This record gives sequence, C-alpha cells and structure tokens, in this order.
Amino acid sequence: MTRSFITLRDQGLTHGGPERITESDIQRLERLSSLVQQWLAGGELSPEIEELARHMWGVLVDPGAGVHVLPSP
Repeated sequence: MTRSFITLRDQGLTHGGPERITESDIQRLERLSSLVQQWLAGGELSPEIEELARHMWGVLVDPGAGVHVLPSP
C-alpha cells in the first residue's frame, strides 16, 4: 500500500505536484500504519500515533507548510 501511494504521488510530480516523499517519510508512514493496525486489532492506542500522524499529514497536504493540525474526523 505504501509503495503504491508513493508511485501515484511521484506520477503527480510531472504535473507540478508536491516534492518527492523521502525514505524517512516512508519509514514514518510504515510505522504509523503498523501502530494503527495494532490499535484496530484491539491493542492500546500508542502515544506515538498522534505525532506520526501530524508529521505525515503535513507531508501529504503540503510538505512546505509545516502543518500541525490534523483534519476533523
């Protein structure tokens, strides 16, 4: 899933899309995905999730904006 997202995002670059996602961003997204999967399986919600989610939301929405506010559910 993560790799297909990256492929789609990279395709958007040819149309003036956002900057490339970094390897560090990939690792954070994979970690966030793992934490969420654990939570959905009945595990305790990790305090790491909010920090990772804020970072990844900023990368996905606008890498240069420094977004620290998550969207409303």
